Amino acid sequence: MEEESLRSRGLWDVPHPWLNLFVPRHGVARFKDLLMDTITQGDFEFEGPVLVYPLLANRWDGNTSAVVPAAPDGVMYVFSVLRSTDPARCGRACVEGILEQHRRLADEACRRLGAKQYLARQPSPAHWRDHFGASWDRFVARKARFDPSHVLGPGQGIFPWTDSATASSV
Repeated sequence: MEEESLRSRGLWDVPHPWLNLFVPRHGVARFKDLLMDTITQGDFEFEGPVLVYPLLANRWDGNTSAVVPAAPDGVMYVFSVLRSTDPARCGRACVEGILEQHRRLADEACRRLGAKQYLARQPSPAHWRDHFGASWDRFVARKARFDPSHVLGPGQGIFPWTDSATASSV
């Protein structure tokens, strides 16, 4: 439905600065306030839906590399902020501003509410370690086991990309 709407207005093949967060149930009300305060700041128009739906945390496959928040009552919510931009009104600086808004929102939600970003983009290996938390050592071990030549996923900046880099040195 959203794709059809955007295509009909010529806005499908434009930047989509999206943000997806897992928020534990106890933080949902505070996150809603934080989200509304954040997306109404600045000169950036908001175009697109915000999806909210619950998930049972224990149904999530713990063997994936996706990180979910601690959910003491077993329930977390997905918040998907699915923005679109019109290049005629929102150029490169505008898109970068929206991404910075999202970065601040994600950082604040993770720090204050225990949220976790889905399909995260972190600025440094240290931020990735914080994102993975207790799962970091398992993630590093799997990287060493399944990608000893370090050819998979260098663009995310999780591990240093050098010929001599090893996952254990991170």
